[in-house]
Amino acid sequence: MSVEAVEEAIALLSEERPVGWVQYPEGGWAPVTEDGRIGETFTAADLTEIAHRDLLELEEAGLICVIDVEPLEITDTERRCHRELTASPSDTQ
Repeated sequence: MSVEAVEEAIALLSEERPVGWVQYPEGGWAPVTEDGRIGETFTAADLTEIAHRDLLELEEAGLICVIDVEPLEITDTERRCHRELTASPSDTQ
């Protein structure tokens, strides 16, 4: 599906609310209008692609600043708790 088709579907959603949705087995969705028309099919990947493009355009225009953060530390509390629960008394001394 082209980006234009997704944009048309989103424009349709902002102009008139769909009365329902059609979900296809391959993961696509399409809005159903009040008069029974089925709009263009789009997927979550299509929406993600548009969101990334829109964010990039906003960042390039200087309207937003996207901060990409790498975590400094990750604590796996589930694993730590499991070790504490299964430790023998001699392990704690």
